[in-house]
Amino acid sequence: MAVFSVLAVGSYNLLRSVRATYEAADASWGRLDSLQRTLVTVQKDFSQLAMRPIRNGAGEREAALVAAGPGKVAFTRYGWRNFTRAPRSDLQRVRYVFKGGELLRQYQTALDPAIEEPWREQRLQDNLKGFAFRFMDDKKTWHSTWPPVGARQKERFHMLPFAIEVKLEHEELGAITQRIPGVLWSPEAVSANSAGTTGSPPQQGQVPRQGPPASSASSAGASRGFLYPGETR
Repeated sequence: MAVFSVLAVGSYNLLRSVRATYEAADASWGRLDSLQRTLVTVQKDFSQLAMRPIRNGAGEREAALVAAGPGKVAFTRYGWRNFTRAPRSDLQRVRYVFKGGELLRQYQTALDPAIEEPWREQRLQDNLKGFAFRFMDDKKTWHSTWPPVGARQKERFHMLPFAIEVKLEHEELGAITQRIPGVLWSPEAVSANSAGTTGSPPQQGQVPRQGPPASSASSAGASRGFLYPGETR
């Protein structure tokens, strides 16, 4: 009888250990999956940057991409799908905010609202110790704010980074760095747009991270008024 009692206790402890291991592994995979979804969302947003400044509800002009400090960045992006055919643009103003250990993705339904519009919010990730961006300019220099300090006033509202670096520090998974190709814009695009001639910002479907074939790079870049990474004028 004592032998059976020992075997029963041993089997129960073994089962409890296996179950605890399974639950810990399942929780770890869940956290990793959540983090991967977050990185995919960030990558999709920044791979569709639009050279489109806005006016906020207070009537103040904001740059196409603006990052005034760590943990907060706002920008205009393409590709906002409209399945319901609502009367709105396919451009979207997006903002990332790091607050209280959480990464929030916020957006507005109008680019140039007549009145101050509240941001709609989605929680992407929690259990974060840190979140930061860096932006590379056309001279391959990294900046923690955007537009870069010293940029010319007439260009700063349209400037887009050549690359974006995203850094996440998770409480359990550690530090993760993601680099995303951006858009190498040309100053001529701003002058052309102001004059109302050529060189308008990219239209829908021109994803910044995917340049045209090499054979048409120069002519395409000249007609667009901005350059993809790797193109030359």
